Amino acid sequence: LKVGILSDVHLGHYNPKADSIFVRSLEYFKSYDVDAVIIAGDFLTDGTEDQMKKTADLWFSVFPDDKGRKGKHVERIFVYGNHEIDGHKYAIALKRYTEDYLKEHNIADNREEYWEKYFHEPFQPFYRKDIKGYTFLAAHYVNPSESPGMAEFFEKEKATFPSVDKPMFYIQHKHPKGTVPWYPDNGVSTEILSQYPNIICF
Repeated sequence: LKVGILSDVHLGHYNPKADSIFVRSLEYFKSYDVDAVIIAGDFLTDGTEDQMKKTADLWFSVFPDDKGRKGKHVERIFVYGNHEIDGHKYAIALKRYTEDYLKEHNIADNREEYWEKYFHEPFQPFYRKDIKGYTFLAAHYVNPSESPGMAEFFEKEKATFPSVDKPMFYIQHKHPKGTVPWYPDNGVSTEILSQYPNIICF
C-alpha cells in the first residue's frame, strides 16, 4: 500500500508557488505509483468556487480520470478544512474578492454541490473507502470544535472494521485534543479513536 499525504496546500494563497508545488507533489506521488492521495483539509485558501475548480483541474492534470501510471486507479481521500468552509469570512479573502462574489461562490453554502461538480463523487460528511484491503475513514470539517455525527458513523461502520492487528486510517482537519498544543477539537475524536488501537489518524 502506497499513499501520498498532504495537508494545507492552500491554493489561491499569497504564495505564488502553491500551484506548482502542488503539481510537483502529485507528480512525485505518481512516480511512486501510489494507490491513494490524502489531503487532510485546506487544499484551498479562501473557500471559493474558483479555487475549488483549480484544485480539481490540477489534480486531473496529473491523474486524469483518477488514473496514475499504466492506467492504475488512484483513490482521492480529500476532506474539507476550515479554509474551505470558513475561508470566505477571513479578512484576507476580502483582499482578493468582492463581498458579492464571496457571498455567491463560497464553498460553505454549496459544499455538496461543488464537491460533486468538481470531484465527480457524492458528498458525504463522513465517508469510508477500502483500498487494497485497508480501511480509510474520513471526516469533513464542520466547525472549529467538533465533527457532528462521528460517533454514529463509527457505530455504523465498526462491524466491518478489520481485526486489531491490521492498521486502518482516519483523516480529519482539526487536531484531535491531546495530540498537539494548538487548534484542538473538543476531544470527541480522541475519545472515539482511542477505542481503536490500530487506527492511525492524519
